[in-house]
Amino acid sequence: MFSILHITAHMGGGVGKVLSGIANYAKKSKTKYNHKIILLEKPEKINFIQECIDLDVEIMICENMDDIYREIKKADIVQLEWWHHPKFAEFLYEISNISTRLIIWSHISGCVYPNIPYEFVKVPDKFLFTSECSYENPQWSEKDKEYIKRNTKVINSSGGFDRFENKELVQHKGFNIGYIGTLSYSKLNNKFHEYYGSINIKDSKFIIVGDSVNTKFIIDDLKKSGVYNKTHIKGYVDDVSEEMKEFDVFSYLLNKDHFGTTENVLLEAMAIGLPVVAINQCAEKHIIKHMETGILVNSIEEYKQAINYLYNHPEERKRIGQNAKQFVISEYSVKKTVEKLDEVYDEIIKEEKKMYDFKSVFGKYPYEWFLACLGREKEEFENSLKVKEKELDYNKISINTSLIILKEKNKSSIYQFLKYYPDDTNLKYWSEIIK
Repeated sequence: MFSILHITAHMGGGVGKVLSGIANYAKKSKTKYNHKIILLEKPEKINFIQECIDLDVEIMICENMDDIYREIKKADIVQLEWWHHPKFAEFLYEISNISTRLIIWSHISGCVYPNIPYEFVKVPDKFLFTSECSYENPQWSEKDKEYIKRNTKVINSSGGFDRFENKELVQHKGFNIGYIGTLSYSKLNNKFHEYYGSINIKDSKFIIVGDSVNTKFIIDDLKKSGVYNKTHIKGYVDDVSEEMKEFDVFSYLLNKDHFGTTENVLLEAMAIGLPVVAINQCAEKHIIKHMETGILVNSIEEYKQAINYLYNHPEERKRIGQNAKQFVISEYSVKKTVEKLDEVYDEIIKEEKKMYDFKSVFGKYPYEWFLACLGREKEEFENSLKVKEKELDYNKISINTSLIILKEKNKSSIYQFLKYYPDDTNLKYWSEIIK
């Protein structure tokens, strides 16, 4: 049996779900690959960790590089679970001096911040994406894209749908249009309330489920569009399948600059049998087959038409929902994910162990690690450093960016990098001048 060592910043969210799903499936199925997981920091949530422990999947929390080095040396293949977490940026800098066989699995699209640099893709033995949309990266030349398509693979990072596929949608009064996910405009479309406002169905109700940190902004915008009184905001819930049971349509209106790929909650809605309406963009257009497993829209008017169509044709809601259910359970199963990963492992295990250079891609210092994945915003940040040397009054300097994610508390933002590296003067400088 060969050993696969997964290294991840943490096991929260979609990454935790897929890692626990893969490791547990491999354990139950007795595949030839044994999975061990290293976390770079202490976890805040342990639900997926507990699932692994219950099946004797080994999980280690290693904040000391010497411990990580020992585990890497013992492993047959090391798989890095990457999404540009600040802690992981430091780890990539430290790992450059050790020999192994290396796979990187990106859990973000890389088309927007955090952007995936072309040179980064070339470092490991195999770079894996989680959505076809990653091949549309606007920072890569056509020649870059040709090379990347030849030398990488796409493997969907699904953790399975056991909780969803056996649930039945329940009868209820009215017409419920639901959304579950991040309540922040770094993910949610900032005109979602205008989409909602276009719906004139008398007995319709909008149900929003998600973290309530940014609720004030959401409520203000819903009031502007005159739909607040027909919207129910529930906040965070542990079991979203119980909420989905009472939806008639799953409305998934995301920011065009979101970095998601697998979109677990979208797949879960499809797995429970809901018809989905989403914007024709990013990963969504690679998951949904228009009018077969969901409806893709290009404007507020098309959204209005789609919702009205589903309201007036309940048989179509059922047809599209059932198609979605069959498609997701078949194509996004844990079994299929494990089989595709095993094919990559079969290929990489034949390679000799070697060392990998991440320093030339990301640099030496925390501010350089942050800069490396800025993509289209990088030049303005670099230029601001030149101004910094001449202007002592920071009130006269500013960086204006449309990328809301850069100003978030987490999600690889400036403030998250500064939280991990408070002594980096350039990160501190940027945190003070970004608008």
